[in-house]
Amino acid sequence: MPNIFLPIGYVLKGMWMSESLLLHHLSRATGTLTSSAADNCELFRDSTPKLYECLLRQNGDLYNPIHVEGCIDNSLFPMLFSYPPLTVLAIAFGIATHAPFSILYHLNAAKLSPGLEQLEHWSRRLDHIFIHWGWAWISFGVTGNLKYFSMGAVFNAYCILQQFKHIVVPKRNQILMVLAMAINVMPMISRGDLQPFILIVSLMVFSSWLFASYPLGPWSHAAFHLSMLPIPFIFFSCACMLPSSADHIIRAAQCAAASAPSLESEEYLNLL
Repeated sequence: MPNIFLPIGYVLKGMWMSESLLLHHLSRATGTLTSSAADNCELFRDSTPKLYECLLRQNGDLYNPIHVEGCIDNSLFPMLFSYPPLTVLAIAFGIATHAPFSILYHLNAAKLSPGLEQLEHWSRRLDHIFIHWGWAWISFGVTGNLKYFSMGAVFNAYCILQQFKHIVVPKRNQILMVLAMAINVMPMISRGDLQPFILIVSLMVFSSWLFASYPLGPWSHAAFHLSMLPIPFIFFSCACMLPSSADHIIRAAQCAAASAPSLESEEYLNLL
């Protein structure tokens, strides 16, 4: 169930937008934003729109609340100021669409005999199919690159086809699952994002140990799923840091600034 609501909540609650992300993309866009300049906006930290406006004002070319397009004004989702990056949407879509089939399999597994009956059941095959479906979308989410997405989609399509074979080969399924995961974490190494890479690999190794060894008895499978809950958020974080996400992050800040009364010029200038 969490894998249905967490990615949707991440998008709709605007969790893909933050001060640190805005600072990251502003400094990359202008090359002039410093930590001391960001400290000037400390006074407005209790108001997200004013905080973003203050940060944008220090990059004058980016602060133009009159001509901001693509804004969202929805009372149900007050922190969703604009549309999220496509990379974030791809990850959320891949995870959320797999979740119903995971639930379906687990509901059936409770009534099936352990072993071959579970392994060959149609609901387990569907679960595996949509795991690879999700991995394919994540390959775009972590790179923002259509060519890499195409490569990931082709590989995962091959993995999906294996689920239509009459005989289930668990070892093959496990190897394909590991390779599909590797496709999605390898770009982190090439970009030098070692921390998220180490975190994801560590969590996957730990969860695999829980799945294979069952150290907690009947609670092990629940612990296996809980141990993987942080992984989507690490993928989301990587997606938000991509250069292709910069326009979306900055536009969201511009929309937030435009959604509230503008700072008085004297109020702002006194901080500088």
